[in-house]
Amino acid sequence: MDTGDVISATIAAVSLVIAVIFASRQTRMQARLTAIEGERRREQVEARRHANVSAVVAGTPTALQLVLANDGPAAAEELWATVLPVGSDDPPLFHGLEELEQAPAALQPGDRLPFPVLTLAEAAERVQIVVSWNDEAGPHHESFTVQLP
Repeated sequence: MDTGDVISATIAAVSLVIAVIFASRQTRMQARLTAIEGERRREQVEARRHANVSAVVAGTPTALQLVLANDGPAAAEELWATVLPVGSDDPPLFHGLEELEQAPAALQPGDRLPFPVLTLAEAAERVQIVVSWNDEAGPHHESFTVQLP
């Protein structure tokens, strides 16, 4: 075997080792990417089970309303809400909200449920809206502090 054959054999051996190293790295990287994709799919499936309920005050100063909205992909069942003052002033009255406490509602994805403001004079400037509902993921209980004009 001459020098050229030794160099060729060395280059071939080094090339084989490098190919094995890169193949091993690529396999590990593919396994990590597969795990990340699996986790992302699980999160997407889990997210589809959740309703995204919010409470906001909308409208003009003469036609205010509390709006409960479901912007999530799942229905919100057994939905009820109550209003609490923030501070010492009384909260305003919202038409129909008391009935919601007695007979909870359902909000499908994209639904809005408005409750017109009945009294605002001498009422609190901010109120806390406590909302509870059930969705496919289970029961939820959230509190929203909203500013009144």
